[in-house]
Amino acid sequence: MNNQRGFLAELFTSHQGEGSWLGLRQIFLRLAGCRRKCQYCDSRWARPARLKQWKFYRPESGPRPVRLKNPVSAVETVDYLEEIIQQTGPFHSLAITGGEPLEQPKFLEALTRIFKTRFPKMRILLETNGLCPLPSARLKGYIDFMAVDIKLKSACGYAVGFKKYKEFLSSLSWTAGCIKAIISPSSMLKEIEAAAKLARQFRPEWDFILQPVTGKQWNSIKNQRVLELLSQKALEINPRARIIPQVHRLMGIK
Repeated sequence: MNNQRGFLAELFTSHQGEGSWLGLRQIFLRLAGCRRKCQYCDSRWARPARLKQWKFYRPESGPRPVRLKNPVSAVETVDYLEEIIQQTGPFHSLAITGGEPLEQPKFLEALTRIFKTRFPKMRILLETNGLCPLPSARLKGYIDFMAVDIKLKSACGYAVGFKKYKEFLSSLSWTAGCIKAIISPSSMLKEIEAAAKLARQFRPEWDFILQPVTGKQWNSIKNQRVLELLSQKALEINPRARIIPQVHRLMGIK
């Protein structure tokens, strides 16, 4: 299992710009591969499942990354993470994002297990679209926080039935987390109502976050009214509802 190999996209350090762990200093490990094609995706270059190279933002290299070959073993990946921790720590946690990390389940399991063995006090956040089977029995004990991105047709551009989300969310009693719904000026009240009900039914203890699409003009009177109505509808249904934009984009950081 230690030799399990996977495909990386990039490794860097920054501050969490989304969700309930907003503002925390983290190491970000982006895995390659995502079968979805969301309109708002800000990492489209990481969609191919078998990227030939990945980008390592080494502390001593400044803003220009070192490009290394894929695939990489789980042990090698944790070695790279350890290099960053030793040189520029401390960090609150490791954020594993994508792409879609759960499209590489065996690699993800090996990676998180080895990382927790070396750094048992450091927490792991997993960002996922919630549309892949979750190997919960194997990941339990390794993942400390889950950020689940519910896909709304108005924002992502395609329809996703909520049945998969029900199965996914109902299996997550062993971890903390939050649920995010990306919204656009064309998002509809019925979409927010359905998403808010889903979040409250299956993970009532988690924050339900409306995340406005970055780059859209929300400062028009019309779109501000849309934002107000969506927020109002979400809060009517789910007391954990709130709006949090992509703060790292507002700050101009990675």
